[in-house]
Amino acid sequence: MQGRCGRRRLDPDSAAAGQAASSSRQPTEGPRRPNTLIEGKRQVTSTVHDPVELFCDILEEQFHRHTGELSQLVACAQQPDRGGYDDETLIALIVSSRLALAHTADALRRMAEDTYGTCKRCAASIPLERLQILPHAQFCVSCQRVRDR
Repeated sequence: MQGRCGRRRLDPDSAAAGQAASSSRQPTEGPRRPNTLIEGKRQVTSTVHDPVELFCDILEEQFHRHTGELSQLVACAQQPDRGGYDDETLIALIVSSRLALAHTADALRRMAEDTYGTCKRCAASIPLERLQILPHAQFCVSCQRVRDR
């Protein structure tokens, strides 16, 4: 069964409901534990077996939020008073919103390709703690440090 992010989801009616469908990054066998992620001030708790599904929900929510923000900013840019923003601030906000939208869209694409959570440089798994902080992370901490030099 395909999920919204293009990943294969568990089929609750199948005999393999407790096991993941063809992914090498599955958690160890055992009872389901709640996954808790904090995004901004909102806390999300779920009992999903695959934490990537929870990240999918968060990223889709971010995608819709960034799309709405960008639409509002573009509408402000078309108003004579620029919606109360000075030109430089409005341009900076639009650029920032476009970048955030691009990062989120890229993370959703990686989910669909089943490469989400894998470092693009060294192919190691990106720790869940890093993805909780930065759901669109493309690199593990070590590789990100190398890139930032």
